[in-house]
Amino acid sequence: MVLSYADRPSDSAPSDIVFFDDCRADSEPIEELFYRWKADISGKSFLVSRSLVTSICSSQLPRQDQTKHCTCDATFNINTDIQRYCWACTSWYHVRCIKHGKFRKAPTAENVLGFQPSLSDVAGDILSQTLSMVPIERGGRFGISGNGNLQLQIRSVLKAGEDLSSLIAEMDSKYVDSVSRVAFDYFSCPHCQSAI
Repeated sequence: MVLSYADRPSDSAPSDIVFFDDCRADSEPIEELFYRWKADISGKSFLVSRSLVTSICSSQLPRQDQTKHCTCDATFNINTDIQRYCWACTSWYHVRCIKHGKFRKAPTAENVLGFQPSLSDVAGDILSQTLSMVPIERGGRFGISGNGNLQLQIRSVLKAGEDLSSLIAEMDSKYVDSVSRVAFDYFSCPHCQSAI
């Protein structure tokens, strides 16, 4: 559970409550200031502390505890962590834990996407090629929920053999501009060796 405050953190009541399933890569973007909170019930009082905890993963709802990610079995700290998502094993990995598996040269489109896109889908269109190769990441430049929602849409369109131009036209120009300027590092997934 993630609470959003209207202006800045205070002891006032929350303006919105947003449930964030941090197992998913296709979460809608969360763009405002958010904090994780842990609720303790002690007797009749309801205490709320500012500890960075509690995310609910649908696959672990019976336990209702923090979702573990990565080879280190740690949670996603929204304030400090950057994680990459592996589409093949549907898992998140901290960049700090996978940096030893950094690719020395750019991976193939098939290794990043999980399929070989038709040459007509991206041929001659540098922007489509660039956008299709952006890794799925959260934290840092892509915020709490990351860029998975957009990147998974791009992959879906390419896999269907459709043209990306209409999807690109609908995208936020700031996102398109920012990822077009970055030379991303790629890492080998520790479980399946896909490029993430």
